[in-house]
Formats: sequence, structure tokens, C-alpha cells
Amino acid sequence: MASGGWRWLRGLWAAGQPMFQGRALLFTNTLGCGVLMAAGDGARQSWEIRARPGQKFDPRRSVSMFAVGCSMGPFLHYWYLWLDRVLPASGLRGLPNVLRKVLVDQLVASPLLGVWYFLGIGSLEGQSLEESCQELRETSQGPHM
Repeated sequence: MASGGWRWLRGLWAAGQPMFQGRALLFTNTLGCGVLMAAGDGARQSWEIRARPGQKFDPRRSVSMFAVGCSMGPFLHYWYLWLDRVLPASGLRGLPNVLRKVLVDQLVASPLLGVWYFLGIGSLEGQSLEESCQELRETSQGPHM
């Protein structure tokens, strides 16, 4: 890359730095969570379209994923701040705390966010609370053989 390109990239990096500090970090994490959920849905829909010719991309589905992701963003922001405070970790000596963080995250936050996801998407799709809970039960049981 030419030196002008590197200069432009460094300028872009410097301009974006404030979004990852202080109060702006909550906004960045919230928006980032929504964008990642929508991007994941877009990738999944692309795969479904290739697997089933004739199926069309559903932008409303991706918007719903974005909305649910943004609703989870503040919780996740504060959850990971709390985990970092309770289980600080850096370098190789921090590896046991990293593993503890993953375990606590999977045992506490993951089930909560799974319920949050199904209730959020269900409500945006017009499902009743009972229908959303039924879908959650069916999904958590896995495929039946």
C-alpha cells in the first residue's frame, strides 16, 4: 500500500478511536451487537438461498435480528465489564481466569440470552409468549430421531 494509503488508514483509525472509549463504548457495543446479528443472519440467508433455489432474501428478518442484537448490547456491555472486574486476566498467567470467564459466561449469560433471543424474535414476528416459549423448548431439545 502506498504511503498515502497508510496515512489515510491511520487517520481513519485515529478518528474511530473515541468510539471505543468511555461512554461511547456502550453505544459502539450496542450497535456492534446488532450489526453482528444482522450480518450473521444475512450470511445464513445467503446459504439458505443457495441451498433452496427460488427462496428470496428477507430483509425484515435481518432487521429483526439487528433489533434483538441491539437490545442485547447494553446487557452484554455491562456483563463483560463485570466479568473483567471480577476475573481479571492478562498474559499467560491469566489463562485460568480466561477459562473461568468462559465457563461463567456459558453457564449464566448464554441461557439467559437464548431465552432473550427467542422471546425477542418471537415478539417481532407476532408470536404469542406461549408460541415463543414452545419454539424455545423445541429448539433446546434438539432434533428427534
